[in-house]
Amino acid sequence: MKTAHELKRYLSQKSRFLHGKIQISARDDILTFAAFESQDFRDGMTPSHYLSIGKAPAGSANPTSLGLKKLDIGYGYTADGGRTYPFRGSGVGMMPTLAEVLEAFPDRLFLINVKSNDPDEGSKLATFLNALSPERRAAVMAYGGDRPIAALRTAVPGLKTMSRASLKGCLLRYIAYGWTAAMPDECRSTVVLVPINVAPWLWGWPDRFLNRMDSVGSTAFVVGPYHGGDFSTGMDSVEKLSRLPENYSGGILTNEIEMVAAWLRSRK
Repeated sequence: MKTAHELKRYLSQKSRFLHGKIQISARDDILTFAAFESQDFRDGMTPSHYLSIGKAPAGSANPTSLGLKKLDIGYGYTADGGRTYPFRGSGVGMMPTLAEVLEAFPDRLFLINVKSNDPDEGSKLATFLNALSPERRAAVMAYGGDRPIAALRTAVPGLKTMSRASLKGCLLRYIAYGWTAAMPDECRSTVVLVPINVAPWLWGWPDRFLNRMDSVGSTAFVVGPYHGGDFSTGMDSVEKLSRLPENYSGGILTNEIEMVAAWLRSRK
């Protein structure tokens, strides 16, 4: 898994959130990360997919929070295609819980990716979120598998969520009759990830579409092209970014924050 900023930068900032992806939106910086349920579910999920950064404790498919804390979050970082791993050994004991991330970034919005399709993970995440203040909970959005997201959406009314099923329903219905100005129910109070190769088919893309999504409480991000299979990749190259309209003002989902920021500055 790529990171938006090098681990060294996170270490120098003494941040507890050391493995994630920072996204750009027109309104705010949004931190997004994969959520992984620990066996004991202490302080919420762990915001990292451990299989991408190291090895799980032997014999444990769902390690405890303390077990995850023993992992080296710098283990899998490489900037040269795997020839070197400069931060191995630097991140032992630094994997944060979701509660620690929210505490470390009190003024940020969050987009949580629930990695599994287990509805129990959606229910447990809902329990954690419902214990937050309404103001803090309003700063969280989530997307992932159909089953956990369905459970989460039911248990946390008003939470912006997205699953493959809800996104498909939103975009296909909007393409079919968005010209009437009617908004599909699936597009309301949700996260809308728009593949850049699908965007031209959306009525009023980009400004009218973005305004319509905002009017029904939804947040839209453009993502990389979709060619079937799992979710699209991020907008991680200049070639993909060049497909955005001039003066695009919506969200951009990317793993390459510095590249995107430089590209945006060059267009001003």
